[in-house]
Amino acid sequence: MQAMDLVTRESLRIFHIEDEDQFAQLTDVFLKRAGFNEPITRFSCGAAALDDLSSIGVERAPHVILLDLRMPDMEGLELLRWLRKDYHARDVAVYLLTATDDPEEVRQAANAGATKIFFKTALFDELLQELDDLIVVINHKLLQGWNPTLRGAMAELTSMGKYATEMVVLTDAEGRIEWANKLFVRRTGYSLQELRGKIPGKVLQGPNSDPAVIKLLHDAIQSRSSCECRIVNYRKNGTPYPVLISLGPVYSNGKIEGFLAIERDLSEEEKQLPTVAA
Repeated sequence: MQAMDLVTRESLRIFHIEDEDQFAQLTDVFLKRAGFNEPITRFSCGAAALDDLSSIGVERAPHVILLDLRMPDMEGLELLRWLRKDYHARDVAVYLLTATDDPEEVRQAANAGATKIFFKTALFDELLQELDDLIVVINHKLLQGWNPTLRGAMAELTSMGKYATEMVVLTDAEGRIEWANKLFVRRTGYSLQELRGKIPGKVLQGPNSDPAVIKLLHDAIQSRSSCECRIVNYRKNGTPYPVLISLGPVYSNGKIEGFLAIERDLSEEEKQLPTVAA
């Protein structure tokens, strides 16, 4: 299967076009603390942003543009109209960030094709939710016309609302790993190349993995059914960690294509449990 890196908070490419340094720095800090780890490309004027966007290739192009409405050299509306008319990716998400309360300016921005308009006084909570929603939309587009297993898995994952916060593994119908998200790779210490084609239990289970739970997972795959269980798995370095696994079959056109496992590392939760005296 062809490898594919889906978009997460860690990999979303953001361009921020804002002439006020303090607000730009505050936005950068907020997004970094929320887990948006790609360097945010900042432009202090619209003209510089236009020049860069006109020349860069797809590999550097932004997934989202945060655009100030009022700037000294080129108004946000002017740049927005260029993006919608002449930019090679005319459907790029453009979020207008403004302090204006002029309804006419807001109306013009909406008519020019702003994806959404945020007022700076109440921005950050709304923006965070919007960017998470955008990640789901981008990944849906990436998966169109690709493996039906991943399309079905993404639909199920999106409906469960756990895309960015849980470890995710997708297997074929025989239970062999086809894909795992970056959080799973980071937590387990294995690369996707090391995992692909392997049975998860053969790689992750160890001395303290409960045989009864192992059998439960095996039986669920054999019977093409769902299950939820807690088990101790092991990282590549041999460190054990408790995990809650929700496993279910993925279908395409009525045919089983594989299994989707959503896993939550319970290590931190169990550390916080109170100790009961004997």
